[in-house]
Amino acid sequence: MVLCIEFMKKVVKHMKFTMNGKRLKEMINLCLLKGKYNQGLSNTKGQLGNCVKISCSGNKISVENGDASTYVRVYNRVRDTNPLMNKQYGFVNADILTKYLVDEDSTISFLDNIIKIISGNSVVEIPVIERHDYAHIIGKFSDSMQEDYEDEETYAATEKLVLKTKVCLMKNELISAINMAERVGSSIYTFNANSKGNTLSITSDKLTESITTNLEPISPISRDAIASFSLPISKALEYTNDDEVAIFYDDEMPIIFRTTDMILMRAPRTE
Repeated sequence: MVLCIEFMKKVVKHMKFTMNGKRLKEMINLCLLKGKYNQGLSNTKGQLGNCVKISCSGNKISVENGDASTYVRVYNRVRDTNPLMNKQYGFVNADILTKYLVDEDSTISFLDNIIKIISGNSVVEIPVIERHDYAHIIGKFSDSMQEDYEDEETYAATEKLVLKTKVCLMKNELISAINMAERVGSSIYTFNANSKGNTLSITSDKLTESITTNLEPISPISRDAIASFSLPISKALEYTNDDEVAIFYDDEMPIIFRTTDMILMRAPRTE
């Protein structure tokens, strides 16, 4: 299953904000989703495309990325913005921008297709990116994703894509289970929600090797569901500041990981 495939052109709009450069670098790295992906009976290192979308609305910044089967967004608070400013955005080359981000506050502005980064007495200017192969996916889910999730039993990615199985876990327990599953070497993870036993099992296998870890959710599971996917999710979760993760999915449907500062959706493996 793929989420969508389309090519679009986006032109940067004007915005300006101040935030810690180290944290912005972490947000960008999360949206690249670097790590191990399945390739046949083994895995290979990969990542999403190197172009990310940075948006600012009021005092909130978001960094987004996507491809034909993935959408990711991470949030953070910023300063020195107009609190009444409508949402503004721009696409940037992640490698070039992060090269100039330092571990202190930086003021970043987008104007006339130029990104200006001011850190201390240094001023850097780099060009924006006018094209993103999956701008349509990013734009679609940026507008349609349900914001509230903590007290909701279902989650709407779009008007038609509503996921009805919810599992809430402690982040560190989920990361530990996925890291254990990764030792198998296939980088395919099967999530099986069992309402009767009130457990989420995470399984990975390859030929004669298999591992399953059972996790107890924070709140009872009300629906059964099973889905498999390949994504270096544990590395992404390490960047989030939340202690809990909400997972929404259904049989052979996209799976969504939600925290207070991150949305990550991945299409399932259907083979």
